[in-house]
Amino acid sequence: MFNNKVQVQQVEHKPHESSLQAKIRDPTSTKDQQHNNNNLAIDGKDLEQLGKEAQELRVKTRKLQLEVDEKNEIINVLRDELETTKEQSDKFQRENLQLLKDAKRVAFLQDENDFLQDKVNNVDKLESELKRLKEKLQELDFLKIRISELEQDRAEAHKENSDLENKLKLADVQSKRVTELETEINKWKSYSQELETERDSIKSKLLESIENESRLTLANKKVDDEICRLKNVIKSYEDQEDVEQASNSLVMTVADIQQLDAQSQSNKHEQLEKQLQKSQSDIEHDKKVAAETIARYESELNLERVRVDNQSKRIGELESEIENWRLKSKVLSSEREALQSRLSEAVERESKLSSINRNVDDEIVRLKSLVKTYKELADENKSLKDKLDKRDNEFEELVLAKNDLSDELDSDRKTISNLRKDLVCEQNLTLKLDSQLRIFQKQIRSLEAKYPNHKPPSTNIVNAANSDQESQLNKSEQQPAPPTKTVTSTTIIQEAKSNSIIGGATTPTNAIIFNITLTHILSFAKKNDCPHEWK
Repeated sequence: MFNNKVQVQQVEHKPHESSLQAKIRDPTSTKDQQHNNNNLAIDGKDLEQLGKEAQELRVKTRKLQLEVDEKNEIINVLRDELETTKEQSDKFQRENLQLLKDAKRVAFLQDENDFLQDKVNNVDKLESELKRLKEKLQELDFLKIRISELEQDRAEAHKENSDLENKLKLADVQSKRVTELETEINKWKSYSQELETERDSIKSKLLESIENESRLTLANKKVDDEICRLKNVIKSYEDQEDVEQASNSLVMTVADIQQLDAQSQSNKHEQLEKQLQKSQSDIEHDKKVAAETIARYESELNLERVRVDNQSKRIGELESEIENWRLKSKVLSSEREALQSRLSEAVERESKLSSINRNVDDEIVRLKSLVKTYKELADENKSLKDKLDKRDNEFEELVLAKNDLSDELDSDRKTISNLRKDLVCEQNLTLKLDSQLRIFQKQIRSLEAKYPNHKPPSTNIVNAANSDQESQLNKSEQQPAPPTKTVTSTTIIQEAKSNSIIGGATTPTNAIIFNITLTHILSFAKKNDCPHEWK
């Protein structure tokens, strides 16, 4: 620790040393240095006194550093003890939890024991119930005989049931046949309706053909009238042509016009003749088609009439069959209802018998299970009594162990609290010592900054002081470590005041600190191999 502090001081003082070296090498500041040397001249006796005081201060700082190291070691030891105590406390807590679990288990076993004792008390009730059940067993024997008789009756009922089921199947087949016939009748009815609609459509077509025929006759009459009219026109034109040929006194232009009219009339006449021929051929063709369609429709009508008559006869026959089947189905339904009523009675009887049989079997099984449970409860009661005795002994041992552990826990907690208090005190002391060392280093730096050019008159005194200091340090290292003692904040403050570490910076203390800084600089130069000028 002390070496680390020295290294820190070396690092902190190097920039000041470089500033001092720069000031020494600077030729412009020689006059100021001489003036400062004249002002800070000190006698040899004062320097010796200051060297001794500096040695004492160094020894005291070394002692303080050693005390700090010892305190740190004590803190580490206390920390280790704290960790061990924490581990022990965790172990005790786990054991305590285990004891609590065991206590809960014991309480559960006590409750179970109470429950079993209640069961043991119920054993007498079970014995009386056993007697009552034995009486019931005798009654059950009588019921078994009665059940055998009822089973015979059930077999007879099964036979009757099978016969009735066969009859029911036949009735179902007949009812299915009735439904099939009804569907066939409906089909034939729909087919007859379709035939009637076809007949109506044929009648309407015949009426339309008759109307077309009458219309064609009227058209033929009109065509004949038109032909007669055209013939008359042609005759009139021919008469006019004869008259025109007779008159030779007409002009050529009129003759040409008449010739053109004649040509046009001849063309019209030819066209009219062609139209007449076409119309006559169309009329003849329409007459033939109408005659053929009328004949075909008449034949189809005759066929449809025959078919409708046959269908009406078939429908009458089917209706008579349906009525017969309906009568049969009514008879079968009445028989079916009677059979179903008998079946339901047989099923009810069978269900009653099966329920009685099941109740008897359940009662027998329950009685056997009760006998077994009674024996098992007696065995369990004995084993549980033995377990309870063991658990009581274990519980008493656990309670004693718990009490011992709780006492140990209390003592460990007290020691932990005391150790924590000691730790806090030691940490506070180390912090105070560190702060005092920092203040001391700051004062040294401030003095170095104030007196950068000061040199001691004789290096022999400083060397002597250094040698004395080193001898004292070696003696202190060879001596055994002093016993650890509790250092309070008031004692540290008193020592610091006596050593002029805390308090106002007076003139002699400044001189002492200045001498200490010079010795530090020389020791740093020797250790760190500084240049010759710096030494």
